[in-house]
Amino acid sequence: MKRKMLSIAMALAMMLSLLPVTALAAEPKPADGAPTASGTYFFANGTPITITAAAPENGTAATFNDFTATGESAYISWDDNGTTKYIGVDAAKYVNVFGGADGRTEAVSVESTSITMTGGTIWRLFGGNYGEEGSTTDYCSVVTGDVNISLSGDAVVKDLLHGAGARNTCVNDTITMEFDGVDLSDPSNMLYVNGGSWGNGYEGTRNIADGTMGTEAVANKVVIKAEDSKFYLLGGGGSGSTKVCSSSVTLNNCELSNLYLGGINGEVENSSIVATGCTIEDFSATNRGFVGTANVDLNDCDITGKLNFGAANGCFSTDSGTPDGSGVTGSSVWNIDEATNVTAAQITPLVVRTGSSSNATYATTYENLTIQKAGTPISAAISDFSPVYTSSGTPSVTLNTFSVPEGSALKLSGVTATVAENNTLTNVGTIDMDAASKLTVDTGATFKQLGTVNGGDVVAEEGGTINDDYVARIGTTGYNTLQDAVDAVTTTENTTITLLKDTAGAGVVVNGTVKRNLTFDLGGHTYTITSGVGSAGTETNGFQLIKNNNITFKNGTIAADPEEGQQVKILIQNYSNLTLENVTLDGTGMTDYTGLNYTLSNNNGEINLNTGTTIIPRTDDDIAMDVCWAASYEDGARVTVNEGAIVEGNVELGLWGQDAYEGNQSVLTVNGGTITGDLIIGKQTNSDDELQQVVESLKPNITINGGSFGASVDKFIDDTDRAAAKVQSGDTHSYYTTMEAALEAAQQGDSITDLKATTTTHTLTLKYNDNATADSVYTVEENTKVPLPTPSRDGYVFLGWYDADGNKVESPYAVSKTETLTAQWSVISSGTSYAITVSKADNGTVTASRTRANKGLTITLTVKADEGYKLDTITVTDKNGNELKLTDKGDGKYTFTMPASAVTVEASFTKDDTPVDTGLPFTDVKADDWFYDAVKYVYDNKLMDGTSSTTFAPLMTTNRAMIVTILWRQAGSPVVNYAMNFSDVESGVWYTEAVRWAAAEGIVKGYSDTVFAPDDTVTREQLATILYRYAGYKEYDVSAKGDLTAFADGSTVSTWAADGMTWAVGAQLITGKDGGKLDPTGTATRAEVATILMRFCENVAK
Repeated sequence: MKRKMLSIAMALAMMLSLLPVTALAAEPKPADGAPTASGTYFFANGTPITITAAAPENGTAATFNDFTATGESAYISWDDNGTTKYIGVDAAKYVNVFGGADGRTEAVSVESTSITMTGGTIWRLFGGNYGEEGSTTDYCSVVTGDVNISLSGDAVVKDLLHGAGARNTCVNDTITMEFDGVDLSDPSNMLYVNGGSWGNGYEGTRNIADGTMGTEAVANKVVIKAEDSKFYLLGGGGSGSTKVCSSSVTLNNCELSNLYLGGINGEVENSSIVATGCTIEDFSATNRGFVGTANVDLNDCDITGKLNFGAANGCFSTDSGTPDGSGVTGSSVWNIDEATNVTAAQITPLVVRTGSSSNATYATTYENLTIQKAGTPISAAISDFSPVYTSSGTPSVTLNTFSVPEGSALKLSGVTATVAENNTLTNVGTIDMDAASKLTVDTGATFKQLGTVNGGDVVAEEGGTINDDYVARIGTTGYNTLQDAVDAVTTTENTTITLLKDTAGAGVVVNGTVKRNLTFDLGGHTYTITSGVGSAGTETNGFQLIKNNNITFKNGTIAADPEEGQQVKILIQNYSNLTLENVTLDGTGMTDYTGLNYTLSNNNGEINLNTGTTIIPRTDDDIAMDVCWAASYEDGARVTVNEGAIVEGNVELGLWGQDAYEGNQSVLTVNGGTITGDLIIGKQTNSDDELQQVVESLKPNITINGGSFGASVDKFIDDTDRAAAKVQSGDTHSYYTTMEAALEAAQQGDSITDLKATTTTHTLTLKYNDNATADSVYTVEENTKVPLPTPSRDGYVFLGWYDADGNKVESPYAVSKTETLTAQWSVISSGTSYAITVSKADNGTVTASRTRANKGLTITLTVKADEGYKLDTITVTDKNGNELKLTDKGDGKYTFTMPASAVTVEASFTKDDTPVDTGLPFTDVKADDWFYDAVKYVYDNKLMDGTSSTTFAPLMTTNRAMIVTILWRQAGSPVVNYAMNFSDVESGVWYTEAVRWAAAEGIVKGYSDTVFAPDDTVTREQLATILYRYAGYKEYDVSAKGDLTAFADGSTVSTWAADGMTWAVGAQLITGKDGGKLDPTGTATRAEVATILMRFCENVAK
């Protein structure tokens, strides 16, 4: 394995006894702790606060000179060293209350927040921090622990209530929002209650194509619980470009005007809602933004307005740009119990808008949607969807085409769905329905069936249209013939034509007027050709693939069964670049053309036969495939047969309109796979000399790197071919790139030939002497070591291989001359076999190769001592107590010759006090330590040294200055012109220029503009982030992605370190500790640094 270690080693050999590395982005500034207020904003700074309608008794009024929102609509109180402090606020003065801190100008952090509101009225309430306007790590404020919000009684919030906070802020643990008996439903207020952050779109990037937000404003987990409460609008997500990883909403006996699985905008990766005994006016999966996966349970609820199973109508009506999107991108399951009443339901889609704002294009799809209604089925419309409304509330954009995409499923249980008038539903995936469900196509509506429908009924009202007779499709467009689908492709874009069912149809021409990039996905089906195509007067091809196209056939079968009066002599006539994978070309049904049928004829182009490809000729006398140099095609055909491809017949090296093979116009490369026939030369020859001349001219065009053939192709192999050895088994000739591979593959009775011998060769013949197995013949270079097989024979014991002089030889056998070895056997007779008894021993085991044996057989004993022990004595005695001679074969193996007597084996083991040589000079690193391999690696490769000549100090922590210096030297000690203002980095010390370089390149940053802290110890997440940035600086591959949620404390990774830790886990640099934990904030010990450096060199810098 290549490892880029030398330059690292030079830096580390000098330094790493001192230790490594550090953090990256400037970390958020911890909040002061005591509440602060200015303007209309109150910040609790992590101090638990209580909001009440009246001032607390025995409280002391607090004064904030710059606070302008004082009043008496609510009172905020907190404990200040045993004294209750409070301040009155006025909702009419737009007071904003934050449980966290003010991070508008500098990122801040608090450990946790707590807000309890039992009465009073405020304008806005936020559980976390107020972050900066911006999208990067440097701008992100954080709550490292939990956020708790509780509202009860007469508590009123008028405008916004967001659990996570505002703008670019995140919460690492859980946001819990509890509501008990509150009324937040005043339509004049239109209060938005959301679990995530209140964003404005500048918190990150909106990745519309995959329905995600690239943002630092992430709420890890949102839990909302409400009882006997009323809401105008509630959702588990946030708004803007913010994100919630997990949202869980539980509602009991509540009333809601608007309910969403997501938030106002942004992304929720996983969302669930359980509502029991609730009255809900309108319920949609999303308002604007995305939900990844969703689960809804409605129990004894009333949906008085409309239930939308996807995006809400009007989702793009306000502040929406292009591109944009709304809906569930993954799977969603809606469970509706028997007692729930649904007034109206619409199966609304995932909608994505692309293009320009003046000429937008909309995609409307159903992505793995499951609707399950117990009891009486509900009616659900597939009907006009209006993502945009005018200011007056009328639709300005109406969409009426919907699809179930390939790979997705629409599952209906207890649902009668109707495709409404002027609407079209196209099924490219799967629609599953139970017996109680039905899909009705209304008058003037259309259902296009290009996928699979299971169960239920699909019926059309009078004037409704069901198109289910398509043969093929491109995307969501169906075609009645395969030729129609080909002709519809008029661009060079990559296009897939999917066969929808087993089909018998006419031959197909792919002409060269457009350079098509075309894939025929047969979908596991068979296309049977009933009539030929081709040039005028020669319409005998099944497929005619004209030059200038790039074509792939995969996943199915192409066959022929010509109708009466029709002929198909060539299944595929190819002039294009062609790839075959997991496809069968079955020529057995072609028209008889007296031995001149071709299943695949290649006259031009690059042709690849990949895994799963099978080519079958009409008969054994016909040609399965040719590689032909055709008259008017100067480039010729270049065919490659790869591992896993099978050609069940002969391959012809053809000429058409040419007199001789020249240049590289007809090229065959076999890397693997199987050709069961021979390589046939298409040019007629009249003598052996002429044949040999043709073979010599073809050698440069035929490359044998591997594969199996039904006849020898040795004559075509020259020095440029990679085939080095051949194994012949009967009529099958298999080629390998090394003699070792050939010897390993060879079976008893096979012959092996060295094709690339450069010295004297000898022949070794193995005679099995069993009246059944053919001799094995090895033609190999002198001194080649041949592993000798251990054959078996009923009724006999194999005694070994013996040379012509009667000497027994061992495996592997070095071939020094032409020689024959013969297998010797001993008849097994029950009367002459004797028992072998192995006595039980403490602290180790002994096993014998047989339990009974005949006299004269060689018996092998295998000894294995327990850890910390070694063999003391071992004896074998016959029935008379006579000790037999033992031969130590090494590696714990001993042999003896079986006497004409039963034998007993006895062994004893003793403690092994021999010091274990670790290969290291360190007394504090043992061979069984978990970090032993890593320490030895970094020591052997001069990446790290000991803290003394005899100690490594594996548990000692590391610092920031050292890793910076290591990476700087590895980068070549570059000189950078960068003004460095760190007051704790002195000029001229050993790490000064390294710190300057690391700060200039953004690899390691200071805690602030003036503090670098070179002696600070390094955490595991800091080390991961530094290596991540350094790998990016060196342009190594940093695409690896790990799953932090797989670790018990994965959610505690700091937001600024998430990318680095995700990459480090994916690149296997960092793995979990005991208890499945990452321990991101734990200090990085020298042992851990050694381990991570070893993995970095092996997995990344290679």
